[in-house]
Amino acid sequence: MRAWLHRYADFIAAKHGLAESLQAGALAGAAEAARTRERVVEVVAAFLRDGEAAGELRWGLDADDVTAAVVGTFLVTRGVHDTAQVGRLLDLLVDGLVAR
Repeated sequence: MRAWLHRYADFIAAKHGLAESLQAGALAGAAEAARTRERVVEVVAAFLRDGEAAGELRWGLDADDVTAAVVGTFLVTRGVHDTAQVGRLLDLLVDGLVAR
């Protein structure tokens, strides 16, 4: 999941404005933006299911909550000069998902 999130962050950085379109309600009524977010939630849900089954991730995590945290990370780091910050924040997020 960590590797996918970092690759996805690179993709988001290359597609200026995509983070805003993923934000819940940012493009109310825009079916394509909503579908993009749904696909991201589906991917995150698959990672969470696999991680739970392997005992690597905490049980009961909500894919929409995790997606919202990821999108929030992209939004708050948009335009930040420290380009490594998004990676560090994603690492913090993933570390919080790990089973203890």
